[in-house]
Amino acid sequence: MSLHGKVAVVTGGNSGIGKAVVLALAAAGANIVIDFVAHPEATEELEKQVHALGDQAIGVQADVSKEIEQLTGRKVIGFMSDNHIDPDLAVEVFILEPQPPDAHERRR
Repeated sequence: MSLHGKVAVVTGGNSGIGKAVVLALAAAGANIVIDFVAHPEATEELEKQVHALGDQAIGVQADVSKEIEQLTGRKVIGFMSDNHIDPDLAVEVFILEPQPPDAHERRR
């Protein structure tokens, strides 16, 4: 399955199973938001690995059990905007489809 042009948000994405999921989704073509609580250096290294696969990645330090607004904050909103992703879908959907630039306006 190709995930080219989609954005995946992976919580706990910088180690263990989360890291394996990040790499698998990137290998399938997804751009990745890597949510992490600790070890920013591991996230930076993983971002480089995703970039080497030809995809985009951004790390966001947030404990989703306590700080969901951090995960949907400005960095992620900008990342999603660059990929024409509707920010209103960020919390409910973890693999997101690109939308035309004016899609959000048309839904209002």
